[in-house]
Amino acid sequence: MKRIRVVKVILLVLSVFMLIVSGIAIAAGVSEIIDGYHRYAPDARDYSRMVEYERYGELYTDTIDDSEMGKSYSSDVKACRGLGNYYGNAVVAGAYEKMGEQDRADQYAAQAAKYADDASQYSDNINSINEQIRDALAD
Repeated sequence: MKRIRVVKVILLVLSVFMLIVSGIAIAAGVSEIIDGYHRYAPDARDYSRMVEYERYGELYTDTIDDSEMGKSYSSDVKACRGLGNYYGNAVVAGAYEKMGEQDRADQYAAQAAKYADDASQYSDNINSINEQIRDALAD
């Protein structure tokens, strides 16, 4: 009889231990999921580097991903974001022009021009973007 009690106690202790270990593993997994959910948001330095190294596609993507209603940006970041939006619209305008859809190309070119005003301090980069698009779409 004592032997049966000892076995029951051992099984009970092992069961409790397994429940505790399982709970810790589940909590760690949930914590990883929550931590992975927080998205990357570029800061002013990130924006400046993307412009400096002419990573315009990444600049455009991060500009779109980092758009939040009511979020305020410094004047330099606004100019970088304007350059990113210029790039996105200029690429689409160039693609539509290449396909012969001039009306749509003109719409995107007009949007690009608005963003060029926002990024006026980066006029050299705007010229670089235009050259890259022209080279990419050349026959």
